[in-house]
Amino acid sequence: MSSPLLPSTSAPASTVRNYITQTLITTHAVTPDVAELVAEKWDIGRGHEFRQASLGHLQRVFGDNVGLCLYHAVREASPAPVEVTRLQVWSLAAADITGLLLMGVVILRFMPSVLGLGDQRDPIMWAANPAWWLAFGVCAVNAAYQRRIQSIRDGLLLVGGWLAFLVGIKLAQR
Repeated sequence: MSSPLLPSTSAPASTVRNYITQTLITTHAVTPDVAELVAEKWDIGRGHEFRQASLGHLQRVFGDNVGLCLYHAVREASPAPVEVTRLQVWSLAAADITGLLLMGVVILRFMPSVLGLGDQRDPIMWAANPAWWLAFGVCAVNAAYQRRIQSIRDGLLLVGGWLAFLVGIKLAQR
């Protein structure tokens, strides 16, 4: 039998008591009557307070043994915090910087007369340089890979990175 789902942070005390009852029944083979008696000790307090309760607090409320069991049940059911490595931070920063540089180069490509840069061929040559596209492509794909696609931004980084990489390869073949 699987463990019950941890109550949300906004869950009322009744939901927390239900979680305590189900946890004691499913993971510790406590009879339903005893589990309900123990759960009634949780008078007030939302899911947030239950999730954040220390071992000492749970032991004071439920007793040493039950408090310890509930403390471990909550810790096991809580999602582990996502660790951010230096490589992930640097990868994302490199993708942001090369993305901004690439955006600047593309703006120079399409707006030379507005910016008063003189001859239109120079900005076009800058935008046609595959190095910009390849650098952004590699940095963006690496950043998305390092973060394991955690958000829409990471997905866009992956797709944009691959597209930029392909454009860079196409420009390098000229």
